[in-house]
Amino acid sequence: MFNLEFRINKSKLVEFKWLGNWHGRTPFAHKYWESQIYRDSSWITFQLRISSKEDHAGLRFEVGLLTYTFEFNFYDNRHWDHENQKWSDYEKSLL
Repeated sequence: MFNLEFRINKSKLVEFKWLGNWHGRTPFAHKYWESQIYRDSSWITFQLRISSKEDHAGLRFEVGLLTYTFEFNFYDNRHWDHENQKWSDYEKSLL
C-alpha cells in the first residue's frame, strides 16, 4: 500500500455536508468508481492512496481547499482473504 496525505484543519469544526455523490461500474470485472463532493473542517486536503491485497483495494484521490473536498475512488468490490492470500470466493462458501 502507498499512502500520501496532507491536511490542515480548521480549529472550529464545520458541520459535515454532502454536496454530491456519483458512482458506477467500469468495463473491468469487479471494478467500480465513485466520486463525491462534500464540505468539512479542512482548509487544505490532499491524499493519494494506492492499495492491493486488501478489502476494496484500488486508487483513491482526494483534494480539498477552503472546506470543500473532491474525492475520487477506483476500487475492487471484493474482499481479500488474508488466510489464503487470494480474493474471497463467496459463491463456493455458500454451497
